[in-house]
Amino acid sequence: MIPVVTFFGWHNSGKTTLLRKVIREIRSRGYRVGIIKTTKHEALEFDKPGSDTFLYRNDGIEPVVLVAPDQVVMFSGGSNAPLQDLAFRLFPDCHLVIGEGFKQARGVPKIEVAREEVSIDLLRDRLSNVVAVVTDFEVEGDNVFGFEDYREIADFLEQEYLTPSDADEGEVILLVDGRRIPLNNFVRNSLKETVLGYIRTLKFTERATEVELRIKESQPSGRTASPGEPDNKVL
Repeated sequence: MIPVVTFFGWHNSGKTTLLRKVIREIRSRGYRVGIIKTTKHEALEFDKPGSDTFLYRNDGIEPVVLVAPDQVVMFSGGSNAPLQDLAFRLFPDCHLVIGEGFKQARGVPKIEVAREEVSIDLLRDRLSNVVAVVTDFEVEGDNVFGFEDYREIADFLEQEYLTPSDADEGEVILLVDGRRIPLNNFVRNSLKETVLGYIRTLKFTERATEVELRIKESQPSGRTASPGEPDNKVL
């Protein structure tokens, strides 16, 4: 699974400014980094009224993808999917995905960003899995960094989440209806060998090393999926 770490803190604590420095440093070391930012604001529009994408969305068509020579933009409805699932779906080719916000995300390492003039208090004692703090005032504990320690923060992220291990080799990930399913070694190896065995018998796939398989099961006769109801299985 793609490693995910999220940075959170009070409004105007300097998260974005810090993250830009940290991400530039990590990218300079040859890693591909994706970022997911959350917001409490609703009804944000990035396409102008009257534009083609606006008209498609106004007709209830989602998602809508705009492909330009310099960028690809996807317009879609909101999502309550876990941060790890969003990272897996949206950034399959990244070495690391960094979230901005998502302080309540379960099972995700978190780094608190706290600036004395805006941070009412530290949130780390009230949240789970806070692994580090970036601050401009004195804080006790391990993994405490200053705002100019972006190289040290990059070192920490690289050591903890980017250093390859034997467990990362030949990883098999199973998502069913958007939810990751834990696999023991027997099932993982069985799925891997079975799928790759079939794939490698096909033309031009003899040397396949990475496979993404999506299975969509047809609905029983007389029943259709209700809007928003998941019906995809992703391997």
